[in-house]
Amino acid sequence: GGGSKYVPPSQRGGGSAGMGGGAKSLSALAAASGGGDGPDRRNDDRDANTLRVTNISEDTTEADLQELFQPFGRISRVYLAK
Repeated sequence: GGGSKYVPPSQRGGGSAGMGGGAKSLSALAAASGGGDGPDRRNDDRDANTLRVTNISEDTTEADLQELFQPFGRISRVYLAK
């Protein structure tokens, strides 16, 4: 029935169930990265640290995405294609 709220797979019972073999949640990846901004990592991994989010509402703003992803670490840029 109605009234049920979507729960992401990473927050459902069973941890990473449903995310495929060996997949990690965003929070696990953020914790593992250590947030290192040392001189040897400053720009080397720019493309590797890009996250593409699709299938979002047309009403979504850059501020919404900032708020959603801020708990996982520093956000250097948000690009919202419209």
